[in-house]
Amino acid sequence: ADKNGYCTCITCGKKFFWKEGDCGHYITRNHLATRWLEENTSPQCKGCNIFGGGKPDIFALKIEEKYGKGTLEKLNLVKNQITKYHNYDFVAMISYYKNRLDELYKKNLENL
Repeated sequence: ADKNGYCTCITCGKKFFWKEGDCGHYITRNHLATRWLEENTSPQCKGCNIFGGGKPDIFALKIEEKYGKGTLEKLNLVKNQITKYHNYDFVAMISYYKNRLDELYKKNLENL
């Protein structure tokens, strides 16, 4: 989200306040190996994510644009890996994303 809390839908470009949208996934959340990979997720409006079925074709094109050629191939290889998470995995992920959030806040404050 930008400094005002607005996101842009990866598939249609619609702007929305972060609480009014979804975390869209190219590969569905059922695949735990890719569920929390940043390359597999992006802000999506509810129209695209829920009512549009996620618009995977457009999502795929945008992923390749954002992360580079070969990203989809990597995600599709990883998605079927057997993945078991333990409490310490979730604690590590929470810590990682809290630190990332702090970095983003600092970066946004510098750009004001």
